[in-house]
Amino acid sequence: MFIDDFVPVASSLLIANACLLSHGDDIAREAALDIVPHASLMLGPARARSDSLVVPLVWSTSGRTPFVELQGDLQTGRLGPESTHLSLSASCQLAVDPPGHRAQEAAARRAAEQSVRAFLERVGEALERRSRPIGLA
Repeated sequence: MFIDDFVPVASSLLIANACLLSHGDDIAREAALDIVPHASLMLGPARARSDSLVVPLVWSTSGRTPFVELQGDLQTGRLGPESTHLSLSASCQLAVDPPGHRAQEAAARRAAEQSVRAFLERVGEALERRSRPIGLA
């Protein structure tokens, strides 16, 4: 299954990228564990594209979760002068056992999409908090 979602972040691209580069591992792990308590999240080395930052991501879970593993790219892009587009494009192995049950697969798909949206929202909120000037956080 492929998932592609985004959230706006109230921070300039430059500042959001700096926060993601310096604190991305902590921010992403905290967000993932907040959604799935028994999760492992690894970020790969960031790479720059014209006006965006791309960070490879592998999110593995165990227990009763909608997916077993999600692999993709967390990406930032300019949305406006003080706004950043934070997206995640990923392939996902759904946790459906036994495979082939359409109703279970549909429910797992929706739950996986909801998990990705929640993850993006938490990462975006953390980037916004960390990008505020000291005293306004």
